[in-house]
Amino acid sequence: KRIGDGWVLIIGSTMTLVSVTGMAILSNIHTGFNQLLVPFVYVLTPIAWPPLIVGGTAWAAHLADFAEGEALGTFNGTTAIAAVIAAFAAGQVAHNYGYDVVLMIGAAASLLAVICFLSLIFALKKVKP
Repeated sequence: KRIGDGWVLIIGSTMTLVSVTGMAILSNIHTGFNQLLVPFVYVLTPIAWPPLIVGGTAWAAHLADFAEGEALGTFNGTTAIAAVIAAFAAGQVAHNYGYDVVLMIGAAASLLAVICFLSLIFALKKVKP
């Protein structure tokens, strides 16, 4: 409640961005220390899930212009559909182009998410008196 649902979502998205970007970099730069570095950048991914889920669910309910129950149902349904599509697409990309490309796409998508969420927060700030 102190920082708002949108900022919680941005924190989770930024953690994901740092984690996936770090893994993408390490998948393309091979040092003798990759096996030691990967766990440090990967660990942010599971830590980011609670802020993503809690912030996303709460913000979806808050931003919807229809009933909260319908908003949560729509959010959960679209999240489930997106997860299935993403799993299938990531598998195809990994098969055709390699897992490092999946990480690069994930990093780009995470950056796009952070930019969109920041834009939305600042747009909402202008609307509120």
